[in-house]
Amino acid sequence: MLEKHWLGRHELHVGVDFDHRSYMGISSSNPVQILRQDGTLAEGISFLPGTPQSAADTAVAEFIQDRWVLNSNWAVDLGARLSSETKGWSAAAAPRAGVAYSPGKDGKTAIRTGVGLFYSLLPLLAGDFAANPTRVVTPFDAAGLPSGPPVTYTNAYAGGLNPLTSSALPSQPGATPRNLTWNIEVERELRKNVFLRIGYIDSHTTYLFAVNPFTAAAPVAQSLLALTNTGSSHYRELEGTLHFTFHRNDEVNVSYVWSRTRGDLNNLSAVLIPFAQPVIRPNVYGILPYDVPNRVVTWGIVSLPRALSSALSRIYTPAIPTPTSIRCKTM
Repeated sequence: MLEKHWLGRHELHVGVDFDHRSYMGISSSNPVQILRQDGTLAEGISFLPGTPQSAADTAVAEFIQDRWVLNSNWAVDLGARLSSETKGWSAAAAPRAGVAYSPGKDGKTAIRTGVGLFYSLLPLLAGDFAANPTRVVTPFDAAGLPSGPPVTYTNAYAGGLNPLTSSALPSQPGATPRNLTWNIEVERELRKNVFLRIGYIDSHTTYLFAVNPFTAAAPVAQSLLALTNTGSSHYRELEGTLHFTFHRNDEVNVSYVWSRTRGDLNNLSAVLIPFAQPVIRPNVYGILPYDVPNRVVTWGIVSLPRALSSALSRIYTPAIPTPTSIRCKTM
């Protein structure tokens, strides 16, 4: 860290990140049968033997950050990150900025806002997607006989192209998911040791990897199970928090959180983690499985004898008609 003084105090941070990841393995899948409600066979999915899988990726990033404290009322954070990968973006510039303002002289109100562009590292599952076992799908009629020829779905990376109409597909991913997030927050001291904080977050991710089957119109033409990078997701969150402090270091927090999560359902993580999905239908954009529209979160810190501390948390989530997962804040 380097500290400078010019129109206020500057705290400069400069650094370099280096990351190398690799893995080797093999994936195999057993046949799957899809039955109708009456128990008759509707579809059979078999898998050709998989080939050895191997993927590696090296990423280098340089970053600089300046925390600029102008005076007792204003502070600004400015930063930028330039990264490159052997697979993924050859060069990705990610600027970030944040502003904090405390109006008046009592220091009881703080307004904070920020925006940033972020790039993730390439998922290694995308680096060798074509090596996954090839699927062969056979439809059956009510009598249990094949109602059409089997369709073989060859795995391929398509990027932003339609693999059925493109003469040549990219050999490896040339992009990674990109996220633009901004937030605004207002905090006010209501009375001694009681604070109210209200904040809003908007997070939009593009270039998400999504798996989508492309079925050729002619039976003799090649069908593909393609990995594309045209997926997206959007997360919004509004949170109100009451923060109580008492004694010396003890505190209790109560938050109400409203959120909305939408995105491509066939994203790479949903399809291949922790195990490959046996049935992959055409991708759609909709409510993500971990969407939790309303929740109440409480957490706190209570001092114990002999310098011990205990973190307590509790979550209340009203019943909703979608699958849920709960994020718990702990301290």
